[in-house]
Amino acid sequence: MTFSIIVPLYNARDYFEECVASVRSQAIADWELVVVNDGSTDDSGALADRLAKKDPRIRVFHQDNAGQFFARRRGIAEATGEYLLFLDSDDWYRPHALEALADCIAAHHPDIVMFGGERMTAAGGTGKCVGSFSAESGTVDKTALYEAFLSSYAFNSMCLKAFRRSLFEGDNTEYSFLKGVGYGEDKVMNLYPLTRAETVYSLADTLYNYRVNEQSVTKELSLEEIPSMLGNHVFAAVYRAMQAWGMDDPAHREAIAAHYLQNFGLFFYEIKKRCDTADKKKAFAHYPWRQALDPQALRYLGSKRLDAKTKWKLKLALYCTSLAVRL
Repeated sequence: MTFSIIVPLYNARDYFEECVASVRSQAIADWELVVVNDGSTDDSGALADRLAKKDPRIRVFHQDNAGQFFARRRGIAEATGEYLLFLDSDDWYRPHALEALADCIAAHHPDIVMFGGERMTAAGGTGKCVGSFSAESGTVDKTALYEAFLSSYAFNSMCLKAFRRSLFEGDNTEYSFLKGVGYGEDKVMNLYPLTRAETVYSLADTLYNYRVNEQSVTKELSLEEIPSMLGNHVFAAVYRAMQAWGMDDPAHREAIAAHYLQNFGLFFYEIKKRCDTADKKKAFAHYPWRQALDPQALRYLGSKRLDAKTKWKLKLALYCTSLAVRL
């Protein structure tokens, strides 16, 4: 079997049938759909079971809620295909997706294939891509890809890659630090297979439709989520990968520190904007930011990797949280 498509399912009753239909309508039939019902509280799990009865290529596994990362890990353990794909339960594939991937694999035999995705709304396509997308097909320089992981979110998405399944074998990494974390899991999940991959190919084709869902949990920010939003554990995992990549040097440490600081600034103002009551504003103002922030990253507030506007916003944020810095 060529493809195992792994779908973590959690309370996606309104979209899941469209997701599954996009797989079943593919021109290529050499696939299995591995659905991991991650403790859904609606009838998503029952729907998955009904759909599986109609198509033996659909296999459903039920587990207590553990989060998307661990649902995907379960799917990887159950998969049998040569290549793994990750499809979120509210998204869907374009009709030629598997055919395009199969042709690419037959021609180039890469360990990882990267491809494009488009942001979709209820009104249709937005013309905006998810992450970064290459306009030309070709082999990707791994050093450049590593550097992109250190300095941006551009290539984080697991859903925009096909991985040779063997890349995940032997992964005994302790991932318990991701329990309850809703941010940055994709970056962490990429690290092990990306480290082991010898060849990465970028396919200049949009194969994935990403549903922009304003009700998504990623939009519901709260003070309680600040530790996972800051991503200290996620960035620590990337630090460890840097050593395996031979990139544990001052220049690359500055790159990831700047990325960390940009991440802090992004979530700081998002959380601040959502503090709409006096109690929330007070809790925000008194949050122990000094203990939460990575002190090593703060050394790079003057980095040339941060533009003037970003530096100003970061310094203002730190000043407002009693972490005054020299301007």
